[in-house]
Formats: sequence, structure tokens, C-alpha cells
Amino acid sequence: MSAMRDRLDFSRRWLGEELMDDPACDEAKLLRTIRQFTTINRLVSRYRSILYHTVLRDMAKDPKRTYHLIDIGAGGCDIACWLLRQAKRRSLSLRVTAIDGDPRTVAFARSQCGVVAGLTIEHAYLMDLPQFAPVDYVFSNHVLHHLPDAIIPSVFAVMQATASRRWIVSDLYRSPWAYLGFQFLGRFFRGSFAFEDGKRSIRRSLIISEVDHFARLAGIFEKVQVRRLMPGRLLITGAGHCRDTTP
Repeated sequence: MSAMRDRLDFSRRWLGEELMDDPACDEAKLLRTIRQFTTINRLVSRYRSILYHTVLRDMAKDPKRTYHLIDIGAGGCDIACWLLRQAKRRSLSLRVTAIDGDPRTVAFARSQCGVVAGLTIEHAYLMDLPQFAPVDYVFSNHVLHHLPDAIIPSVFAVMQATASRRWIVSDLYRSPWAYLGFQFLGRFFRGSFAFEDGKRSIRRSLIISEVDHFARLAGIFEKVQVRRLMPGRLLITGAGHCRDTTP
């Protein structure tokens, strides 16, 4: 551990690039990475518990209406499809707009999930969120760490302005322990960008004090709740623009 601390500085965010963020990256490796995300998400992201507590339980308060959720950076849409299945199982009406900024990823998602009822897959970017209004929930998983510092306050502000009920950001938490754990887990994902980019992602990810700083810059600090979920997760929930208190 001490040797790793000597090589890597976890006290501050690393701002290098991830391989899959290069528009010219190898498409076969990119799509293999997206396929592997289904397993990675199941293992580490805790999205099932998070979405149950933040979205499904909230929808159940008024089960007769139809809700709209935007999934930002949806990748292969594995999380969106799971959420739609869970809503249907509970007799809740939900439609999901899944957006991604990489046209190759969008094409792959449409080939895999394009016929799923209630799911719309669009090539769009974070700042395009208002065009999809009205929106009840905005959700992102493993997107925040890809963003440069300069635009994070604007992203928080647009999610706050777009989501009427709640916005949820689930991401990695930067720590040497998370990095060490992924050194073991990531080796099982071969022929893709997952292992190398996973390590880079942890180094690019945020800690609570940094999120608080960006929320203050966005002018929404009072509406945001930030939690660390052990061992290596960061959960940010924001009260939507129709709510007066933190979720």
C-alpha cells in the first residue's frame, strides 16, 4: 500500500484521459467494454438498491401516474432495462429516456434494447437535458468522473433544473483502497478498456468535499445530499426543482 501511495496521489483528482473517451478509440474494444459493464455494474455500482430507494419507492407514493426518468450516459442500457422491469413488476408506469454522447454506443444500445417497451434511446449530451422535459428523475451511473472540473457545477445546475422530483448521481469514490480492490477485480475483464480505464476512473473520481464545493458553485448546496457508500461508492442525491427539502 505504501508503495502505491508513493506512485499515486489520491489526495487530489487526477485529470488524465480515459481510453474509451477518445472518439477514435478501437470500436471493438469499446463495445466489448460496454458489454462488460453489465457485469461490472452488478458487482460494484449498487444501482438496484439505489434506484429502489430513490425512484421506485417514490413512484409508489402516487402509483396511478406515469413517470419519466432520464438515464445519462446509459451505455448498453442494462440499468434502464432493469428499472423498467422492476417498475412493471410493481404495476408502476415508467418511461425512460436513455442518452449517450457516443453514437457507436447509442447504435449498440438500440441493437440490444431498442424494442424494450417504455425505453427511448437518444444520442444526446448532458446539457441537452432540458429538451426532454417534463422529467421526474435524472439518473447517472459512472458518468461524473468523466467530467472536467469546469463543467461540473453547470451539470449539477441543469440536473437540478430538469428533474422535478429527484436527481441521482452514482459514481466511484477516490481512495487507495478502491484502487487496490479494482487491481484484483479488473483483471477478469479482458480484451476491452475496462481494466485500464477502471483504474483511471478511480483516480478521476471525486470525494465528498469536492462535491460540496461544486454544489456550492452551482448554488444548490442546500438541495444536495452526498454520501459515501462503502467500500468505494459515492452517492449524490438532489431534490428536484419542485421540492423544497433535500431527499
